[in-house]
Amino acid sequence: MDIESAFRHIKNYNIKKLNSIDFKDPYLKSYPNLLNASKSLLENLKEDSILPISHLAYAWMPTILTYNKENLDIEVFEKTVCSATSVKNQYDAIELLDVLPETSPINNSWIGLSKVLHFINPDLFPIWDSRVAACFEKFNAQGYNKKNIYMNYCHFIFQYLDFKKVQSVKSIYEKKANYSISSIRALEFLLFSLGREILKERAEKKKISKK
Repeated sequence: MDIESAFRHIKNYNIKKLNSIDFKDPYLKSYPNLLNASKSLLENLKEDSILPISHLAYAWMPTILTYNKENLDIEVFEKTVCSATSVKNQYDAIELLDVLPETSPINNSWIGLSKVLHFINPDLFPIWDSRVAACFEKFNAQGYNKKNIYMNYCHFIFQYLDFKKVQSVKSIYEKKANYSISSIRALEFLLFSLGREILKERAEKKKISKK
């Protein structure tokens, strides 16, 4: 996992580019509503909320949800994930991740599981996906769909939450989207925006090389 590459991308990124993003886009506009819905489900259903929250996360993604219960005590998994709501600091967040299975039963995907954890506790669990992974020079699922990779990503996020551009992203969000976000979400969104540009450039280079 190329930490230096991600740091370099963030450092060199022109934060003003975020002003061109349509914050009324349904993907961004629905985010606080999904957090509120997840909170309500957790309060009412406890560990039984993990499956419906997973459906919320996958409705937010271009992928259909499957819930893999094979070779896993799903009740233990749901109780563990549900306990993320009571995690208060970065150390406890890492401890919780450490006891989760190597393979996520949510679509066998740490991308999907990261979104569920984020919906449960957006202050301590960052979203992980292919665009964010591109910032770390990870370009295929075999390279980024792993528990240890997500944990390393969390360590990176925790280390750079005080990065000046994080506050800039939060300010832009409040101005453009009319809602506030956590520092975790701000840094992840910055990486997401960077990764989207990286993947676009790679795709364009591939087109040129084929000519």
